Amino acid sequence: MLILALALATPLWSGSQSEKVQYVTLALEERTTLRVGDLARLQLPSEREYLISEVGNAVGSVRRLKTAVVYPAVRPGTETIVLSPAHLQPGECISCGTLHYFISVVSQK
Repeated sequence: MLILALALATPLWSGSQSEKVQYVTLALEERTTLRVGDLARLQLPSEREYLISEVGNAVGSVRRLKTAVVYPAVRPGTETIVLSPAHLQPGECISCGTLHYFISVVSQK
C-alpha cells in the first residue's frame, strides 16, 4: 500500500506544470462516487484543528497538507472519513462538531 501511495504521490508534487491533476472534491455529509484511480481532495475546515479517521479500505491517504488531504481511490468499496474536533470548548459536544464524508468507489469500466 505504501508503494502505491508513493507511486501516486510522485507525479502530484513533482513540480511539473505540464500535467494538470484533476481532483474530485469530497462533499460534507454527502456520498461522493469515485472510480478506481481517481484522486479525491478533502478540504479541511480552517476554523479549528481536527483529528481524521477513515473507516473502510477503498481509498488510501496520499498526502496530508495543512489545508487538505488527498486520497486515491484504490479499490471498489465504501469509505467513511470522520473529522472530529481535536479540542473542545467547555460545554461543547463532540458530535456537534464532527464532520462526515462518505465515499463509494466503483471500478473503472
